[in-house]
Amino acid sequence: MKKILILLFLFLPAIAGAQFSRRELVKVRAMTATDAAHAGSELKVVVAAEITKGFHINDHLPTLDYLISTKVVWEPHPAISPGKMVYPSGELKTFEFSDIAISVYEGTLLIGGSLGLSSKLAPGEHSLQGSLSYQACNEKACFPPTRVPVEVRFRIVPSDTALERLHTEIFDQVKFE
Repeated sequence: MKKILILLFLFLPAIAGAQFSRRELVKVRAMTATDAAHAGSELKVVVAAEITKGFHINDHLPTLDYLISTKVVWEPHPAISPGKMVYPSGELKTFEFSDIAISVYEGTLLIGGSLGLSSKLAPGEHSLQGSLSYQACNEKACFPPTRVPVEVRFRIVPSDTALERLHTEIFDQVKFE
């Protein structure tokens, strides 16, 4: 019976609202804490995920072992070392498909992290590619797991160039430890 419930939970996108494309359910953007960075420094970043109203995605530490976690994964880069991504706690909610409350994200999800920048990075424009993987669900069922691309763009400037803080209202909400 548990296997049947899991299969129903994972593969009923028609009930979940097939009028939405899976990629449209969560819109993702990445931002940096400053307008530029210095080579050899650490750059704080936030990945912001806007979850369509009426849907949720699972916590990065799912309540049940068969739920798909939400996570950011960065592609390897020879001069950029991603640090640990810090996820907020989800909210416990109950749904028709589960007898117990599960931890989910709804609305806007802000994930904080940092990038270690090599001292060998030349001045100019740079970027790091990655993805956010998640499973979107509504009150009744879930879409299959998906992943959307994430790109952090930043500019390296000389070490004597002052940096200007950006997005303070967002970065002030995020825990980085």
